[in-house]
Amino acid sequence: MKKVLGIIIFTLLTTFLCAEEFKGVYDIKFGQSPSEVKTNIEKNGFTEEDFSLYSSKSGNKEIVFGKKQTSFYGVECKFLTVIAVFDQNEKMNEILVFCENYTSDADDLFEQINKLLDIYKTKYNFILSSEEDYNTKEAFLMEFSDNKSVTFQVCNNHGLVLYDFKYNDSSLISKNESYKITWSSVTDWEYLGEDSKFSYLLDLYEDFKDAKIDEKKISNKKKSNYQVKDYLISADCTVAKLKIISKDTSESNTIILFVEDNILFEGTF
Repeated sequence: MKKVLGIIIFTLLTTFLCAEEFKGVYDIKFGQSPSEVKTNIEKNGFTEEDFSLYSSKSGNKEIVFGKKQTSFYGVECKFLTVIAVFDQNEKMNEILVFCENYTSDADDLFEQINKLLDIYKTKYNFILSSEEDYNTKEAFLMEFSDNKSVTFQVCNNHGLVLYDFKYNDSSLISKNESYKITWSSVTDWEYLGEDSKFSYLLDLYEDFKDAKIDEKKISNKKKSNYQVKDYLISADCTVAKLKIISKDTSESNTIILFVEDNILFEGTF
């Protein structure tokens, strides 16, 4: 019995001591510059999305990359989006991986996600720190931590799965003691629903100034018939990107929505 317990303890200790440090995905690693991230992820078959680079009010930058018909650690994705977020020193400190699955089999997707989580818990020693359970396999939010510098959130909303990795390392903080890293708001994707052919995602911004959007570059400006004006106003948001995704081909189209004088307009870049 003592021998068995000894083997178990040794195995657990070995697993703990040998757990890898999570540094990133698809050859993009925390601390890399925008040019390094772009070079490395494109080697993995990703392409930079149109209108992907912008600065938030905190000065952080984001670059968005996409890949069709792929998987993320076994989770099938009709379209996979990777968003690299950079701090004020242009060092990547957050990775968002967004999987658009559209499966009708919630049990199968739930199993895929659990297998992915098992990999991260075993390989990188992530532990569950908090969980919001909406009492359904179709929608949940879980947060993990490696007890060092990385937090890892997984959110499943009816086949739209978001993995959010955040990194906080004192070595990346300025020598100025008054400076502290402040996380910009996570790209606030809202799932608006779908019809027989398309799914709709809304990416919210507070206003033109914070989103660094040049209104003069918006073309095809016209009044919009999309029923989201009240939604934007209630979210204290005057600018949003509406992403329309074909469920048949995974092709997407992005429209800029903005409120002026209480009227909803739309346009493209």
